[in-house]
Amino acid sequence: HGMTATDVHDRQGEVFLHLDIWNFPEIIDIKPDKGGVYVHSSSEAFNEEGEREEGVIKNWVDHVGFSYHQIHASGHSPLEGVRRLVQTVRAEKVVPIHTEHPELFRSFKGRCVIPEKGRKISL
Repeated sequence: HGMTATDVHDRQGEVFLHLDIWNFPEIIDIKPDKGGVYVHSSSEAFNEEGEREEGVIKNWVDHVGFSYHQIHASGHSPLEGVRRLVQTVRAEKVVPIHTEHPELFRSFKGRCVIPEKGRKISL
């Protein structure tokens, strides 16, 4: 059994609602009370399109008077996070995998080994 915008409005303190950028305008029909919370559980924007979409959602959140919270943990880390980890554990070698830009890891001078297809890496 689905809920209408009126149902969601009337039961605001009892429901969680999932809205992505494509259906966020439905918030107009819900007419939420100010003071709600929007939880953004997705990876942070990593390109211009993602930044635009994030900006659109933040504008909607601001328009309806909600607070915005980013809580997603994707398992991916920005380069600075990897740098802190390498320093903390005193890594002797850094082998970047599952990345579109392994060359960025060359800043780990002497420790970075960029994998090449068919080539063994000695750890």
